[in-house]
Amino acid sequence: MRARILIADDSPLVRKSIRRLLESNPEWEVCGEAANGQEAIDQAMVLTPDIIVLDLVMPVMDGLQAARRMAVIAPKIPTVMLTMYASDQLRSEASEIGVQSVVSKSQSSSLIDTIQTLLAKRDEMIGRQSPRAGCRE
Repeated sequence: MRARILIADDSPLVRKSIRRLLESNPEWEVCGEAANGQEAIDQAMVLTPDIIVLDLVMPVMDGLQAARRMAVIAPKIPTVMLTMYASDQLRSEASEIGVQSVVSKSQSSSLIDTIQTLLAKRDEMIGRQSPRAGCRE
């Protein structure tokens, strides 16, 4: 079963680039895209992805606000914050609200490594691949 990933970024070009990067791994699929934090929450509730990748700066609701809400309504879905503004302060704040990792947009290999690590931890915790319905967009 392929891991399902939800991407949230306000730039269609960035979403397309992230999708291409993530789907280069045959074990992963992007099951949905969102242009802002509220859309990400709505999509996460419908799609129940295995991982959520959130941009920090988005209209309507930013990545931190969305992550804070996701930690309450979908606490078992790991969240990765993807940003141009990675800093120790942001990492600390994100960690406090339940974000598992903050990754700089300029380090795409770090995003791959982070997702692999989070999926491995998830699989260890449940001891098997969780059954999932097909990906819907």
